[in-house]
Amino acid sequence: MLSTLFGLGVMRSNIVQPVPALQLDPSFSACTDSFKAEMNQWLLETFGTKEVMYVLNGNTVVMSPGILAEIDRTLVKGLLP
Repeated sequence: MLSTLFGLGVMRSNIVQPVPALQLDPSFSACTDSFKAEMNQWLLETFGTKEVMYVLNGNTVVMSPGILAEIDRTLVKGLLP
């Protein structure tokens, strides 16, 4: 299991989950809330989600188990240094 990535410590957390790739800003007020919900659902179905990572204290990256496993697979294949 990966313990560092490009000099940063790595922490795995189930709290970190994929987020919608695109969505309307919650403060967007040029349409109704129901239209905004419909549009956000369409955006989710059309563009899916993206993985996120968070940096803590400038030296640790927190990521989901899924993206960490994908990075491990990529390292095994020799695609990253």
